[in-house]
Amino acid sequence: MEIAAFGRANLDLKSFGRLPHDPPPSWKISGIGDLIGALCALADSGYWSKSDIASWADRIIAAIETPRYWLVDLSLRASSDVPDSDVVKFDQVDWFEANFPDDLNDMTAGLVLLNFDCGRLSEEENRHKVGELADGGYVTGIEIEEMWDIPLDDARLNLLRLLGREVLASVDVDRVSSCHSELVSPTRLQPF
Repeated sequence: MEIAAFGRANLDLKSFGRLPHDPPPSWKISGIGDLIGALCALADSGYWSKSDIASWADRIIAAIETPRYWLVDLSLRASSDVPDSDVVKFDQVDWFEANFPDDLNDMTAGLVLLNFDCGRLSEEENRHKVGELADGGYVTGIEIEEMWDIPLDDARLNLLRLLGREVLASVDVDRVSSCHSELVSPTRLQPF
């Protein structure tokens, strides 16, 4: 039986016991939906604060000639007194064309786990947040009932951590402004 783990790679259930030399599942930004999904996961997980989001947006804006409106709006929202939960909102993005990642809860859970690993969350907060994401089967390989008993170094949680690291690497300012400039700077084909 295969599951769609991390949205893009099909993993057999046995692969949760992977060997260290096996290549990890790969997550990369392939469109505006992935980039915005990554920003939502960073905000929703608490891995990035409003000031982190503002700094990221400002650094992207400084690195490109003409920023897209959504990026300027993100910078302004993150620098204002808008509630944290409303910072990553993109009213001017065509949601039907954005094609958001299927693994948004996996991404968020991975970043929550990394937040715990950095000492920013207690074990109880960590288990509660990942459990909330897993409620209803929305985190690959994790059942909500397991969250209070699962060892925090479980292979399934480590795969989520790996995904969180890939998200962080994918939103690197230099990578986004050079490799994905079409997502942050307007072109004739993508005016949002």
